Amino acid sequence: MILGANLRHLRKECMLTQKQVADMLKIDRSAYTYYETGKSQPSIENLLKLSKIFCVTVDSLLGMPTELFGGDPTKILIQDSGAPESHANLIYTEADARERSLLGSFRMLNQGAQQQVLDLIEQLKEQEHQ
Repeated sequence: MILGANLRHLRKECMLTQKQVADMLKIDRSAYTYYETGKSQPSIENLLKLSKIFCVTVDSLLGMPTELFGGDPTKILIQDSGAPESHANLIYTEADARERSLLGSFRMLNQGAQQQVLDLIEQLKEQEHQ
């Protein structure tokens, strides 16, 4: 039941509906509802997808204690864009619910769609600086 409660809490925190999460998983809303109510358990594949959607570890979804991220599953690991990839300067930062929702949605897209999102962000940044 811990998994279901965690899924419900994270979904609400990210301001997503059960249908939106189900659509990201490519399952029926009722199947996702069963995850939250504990009537069924997600497959390993869907558990991994859920961890990406909510930007948390699978351990934290399952309610297992973790020292990862200093015990705080709301922290995400980011790479300092100024550092070369081979010498990445990795830092932890707090992600609010909107950022976790955005990142989870982004991770569920294919590479082509991800590139379109990145291109749009660059266009918006250029418009802001004009």
